[in-house]
Amino acid sequence: MGQAGVRVLVFTNLWPTSVAPQHGSFVRERVRRLRARLGFDLEVVHPLPLYPKLPGESFAARHSRLGAEEIVDGVRVHYPRYFHVPRFGVGRQAMRMERGCRNVFAEIVRRFDPDVVDTHYLYPDACAGIRLATSHDKPAFATARGSDVNVLGSVDAVRAQFAETLPRARRLMTVSTALARELERVASLPADSVVTMRNGVDLDRFAVGDGTPEPRILCLARLAEIKRIDLLVRAMQHVRVGIRLDLVGSGPQKSQLERLRDELGLGERVRFVGQQTRDEVAAELRRGGVFALASKHEGWPNALMEGLASGMFAVVSSAGGMPEILGPSEKDAGVVLDVDADAAAWGAALDGAAARLLRDGRRAGDGARKRAEELSWEHTIEALAGYFEEAAAR
Repeated sequence: MGQAGVRVLVFTNLWPTSVAPQHGSFVRERVRRLRARLGFDLEVVHPLPLYPKLPGESFAARHSRLGAEEIVDGVRVHYPRYFHVPRFGVGRQAMRMERGCRNVFAEIVRRFDPDVVDTHYLYPDACAGIRLATSHDKPAFATARGSDVNVLGSVDAVRAQFAETLPRARRLMTVSTALARELERVASLPADSVVTMRNGVDLDRFAVGDGTPEPRILCLARLAEIKRIDLLVRAMQHVRVGIRLDLVGSGPQKSQLERLRDELGLGERVRFVGQQTRDEVAAELRRGGVFALASKHEGWPNALMEGLASGMFAVVSSAGGMPEILGPSEKDAGVVLDVDADAAAWGAALDGAAARLLRDGRRAGDGARKRAEELSWEHTIEALAGYFEEAAAR
């Protein structure tokens, strides 16, 4: 048993597995730090859609071949299955997840008897996890991450479940103040009822590199429509020659973005670096440059935090918690553009940041690194520790 005698059951699909070791690493990092503070025993329920065993190496195919449970980094992770058809029936997904996890959850309660059920991502995970926890008289915590509120919260059936289910949680949390206020609006919750628990960043892993920074703009993001990578590609028409755009990540828009690059005649000025491991990402960021993220919606993007910690001046949209991350202009960590800014405005901002990089070298990111150091894990972990200890004592 953990030092404090607290037992925590994490309920989320955002958790690393043996076949996707980077998936949900930001959730694991928070839990890891909290566990180091409290010394609690931990198990994880990681619900998976019920698929037949599929060939290939897609995300779904790899997870379809997992067994009922496994040990990942010393933690017992359970994989209950539930019926779900992608892109259909989203309004019933939480109910199906709850039903598919019911027996496994009951067995864990009998054997492990958790003091706290810690759910991450509001839909379907938290909606299902809160119902299961309260049916066994266990306190549930729920953390919103971004698209669960900003995207799924626009679906009527999901919004209705937020309003019905989320008030049952012992504590509702988000990763940014902007997201907290948006969740209160979407779920018809009382003002200031949602607390902000910001993610920190690993300042040792993500550090400023040596030597001259790369003459480039770097975007670390999934190549998906919501990230608006196409806006950055178009903006490169307005950025001085000699500066390139490096896209780190993979996703469904890759071929479309490649065509756009070719149509605009940008050639080697736009490079697709591909998916990387956490260590590879850290090494990539240490090479420096200007960090860019043009997302339409965001929560508290860990990629931006990692870029700042690596000493990269940032140019970002005003979506979600990104202005909160950069802080007031005197922090000199980056530039915020209106979420509706066009490619010409982005080009001007990126060109200005590139000029600063060429002029000042590594010093261009001094404010970025200092801002990352201000946004440590300390406050979040201390507050969470208090919530968990209080729940376990009841």
